[in-house]
Amino acid sequence: MKTNYNSLTARLYREFFNTEEMPNSLCPYFWKMILACFIGAIFSPLWALGAILKPIRKDGYWLKVGFGALVVAALFILGSIIVFLSSYWFTYYRGSLMFDYYALGLLSFFVIVLSSIVIGLMNFFDRRKIRKDNLAWENRNEPVKVNIVNEYFKAKAGKYCPKLTWENNTKEE
Repeated sequence: MKTNYNSLTARLYREFFNTEEMPNSLCPYFWKMILACFIGAIFSPLWALGAILKPIRKDGYWLKVGFGALVVAALFILGSIIVFLSSYWFTYYRGSLMFDYYALGLLSFFVIVLSSIVIGLMNFFDRRKIRKDNLAWENRNEPVKVNIVNEYFKAKAGKYCPKLTWENNTKEE
């Protein structure tokens, strides 16, 4: 099975496992990508903070204090969201400290969900417009790209694991 060395999943694999060597079989590659996506979804807020602060890292005291304050604020908001989600099992009464955490968690949860939906829809429509603009009629006869997930499930049903061949294309996915 031919796959692109510069695809999004291949770049994520190399970045997450800190290696330049790619596996030659689909099965371990697929499960390692599932693991990387799962862990990445959990820790992405902290990684984003690290990526933002990476270019400006210096041995400055206030930079460390600011980063610590951002981490504490992010953990506080995460705790508030957990309190909000725990309201399914517990009741919080108005005027209590937990009710304040509940209200902050409710607000934070909906801000995060709504902003994620809006940003996702904006990206979807922008990409769809770009794809429609760039799609020429003569390019419709090109071979269809192979989907890693579909190929994995076909291999699982057929009880085999296909060999991966990595092509180093300059065109990225």
